Amino acid sequence: MNEKGFTPSGVNFISSPDGLLLVRLTGDWKIGNPLPSADEIGKKLTAGARVKRVGFDTSELKAWDSGLLTFLIKVKEFCTQNKIPLEAEGLPEGARGLLKLASAVAERKGARKEIKKEPFLSLVGSRAIEFYRSAIEMVNFIGEATITFSKFLVGKGPSVVRIFSSCSRNVVPRPFPSFP
Repeated sequence: MNEKGFTPSGVNFISSPDGLLLVRLTGDWKIGNPLPSADEIGKKLTAGARVKRVGFDTSELKAWDSGLLTFLIKVKEFCTQNKIPLEAEGLPEGARGLLKLASAVAERKGARKEIKKEPFLSLVGSRAIEFYRSAIEMVNFIGEATITFSKFLVGKGPSVVRIFSSCSRNVVPRPFPSFP
């Protein structure tokens, strides 16, 4: 076990005369553990070795998570590029299912929302228009507040005393309710 408590992960290749490249996975294939690269399999498939199919032996695989799935997806991509069948029967059942799910449906073009970057001049122009509109609103507010305040000082606007007195005239005094 390493310092993180994982059994070191490993990959070995066994070639058979009938063209099977058996990939033997050992140890813990978890994200915190250093994992072998799938590029080794890519080199084996493109090196001219007469590989007709790729299979797996996971009898010494201890534990796995998405680190294994990432490796398997890359292996599947190498096999697809080289038109070599991938035999997933030797994989754990969960990994087989997730690999099948990951490669079942290719992403449709246009299904993902594309982020469109607005051109610089368009961005500057739209921000300038927004600033102009907000500046007009601010000037209108200040103007209306100034006019209302000046009317208040001259006495032509409603005074606080008149507003308070009109409100207080409409209030009818009632005694507090008595509680038993």
